Amino acid sequence: MQKHLANYLPIGGSRRNVRFWISHNDSWVKIKLRPNVSRFDLKRNGEVPEEGIRGNVVDLCGGGPNEEGYAWWGEQYTLEHDCIGDAWGWFVRRDLASASRDCDGRYSSAQTDYCPINRLQAWQPYQGLPEAYACPKTPDWETEDERHRDYSAEAMNY
Repeated sequence: MQKHLANYLPIGGSRRNVRFWISHNDSWVKIKLRPNVSRFDLKRNGEVPEEGIRGNVVDLCGGGPNEEGYAWWGEQYTLEHDCIGDAWGWFVRRDLASASRDCDGRYSSAQTDYCPINRLQAWQPYQGLPEAYACPKTPDWETEDERHRDYSAEAMNY
């Protein structure tokens, strides 16, 4: 079975962008991702490469020294066409990472989440708030992978 490019554009065969809201630095921010189909080396007859299609990437990061050491975090959002579980389709991938050091030692964590593009406005956070504090609908993330590392606990063989 051949995979043709026209079948793998996000919405109805068009090159439309996908948009969704996230909470960032205590504010609501709209993220826009577009499919970068023209970037890819397509096989003859417009076939999609086996590794799938990846759109543009949005990176957010922050952190620095604090009163006990440091804290750093980063987020990356990517529009991808790939197979997640048993389903082929367009997904937004979210990669989260953090690292910190304080009086208890070093700690790091990383997580990868996916959301199909038809679920980017499926979850309503903070339900029941007065209308003045209403917030937008956000992606319904599904966690694929999660890792945590506590360096002090490792040193004590926990």
